[in-house]
Amino acid sequence: TGLLEGRRVGDKFHRANGDVTQADFNAARNVKHRLHDPAIARFMPHREVLRILQSRSSGATERQEASVGRRKPRQRSADKSIALL
Repeated sequence: TGLLEGRRVGDKFHRANGDVTQADFNAARNVKHRLHDPAIARFMPHREVLRILQSRSSGATERQEASVGRRKPRQRSADKSIALL
């Protein structure tokens, strides 16, 4: 779709529309599409690439922008029988 929607789980890539593809194939397609992009260098950090691509896209990826680089804080379990890590 060209959007930054989807999720990689192991060797599968789950697209936002429900399709599942092979993750390495999906990554190779992304590299091919960005090969001649003047704003993206070959060894650019992935967070910078993400920022560039998000700035180009419509509001579809704005919800992802807030979560980039941030981890969700872990909540303590109310169930004391579960060992906390």
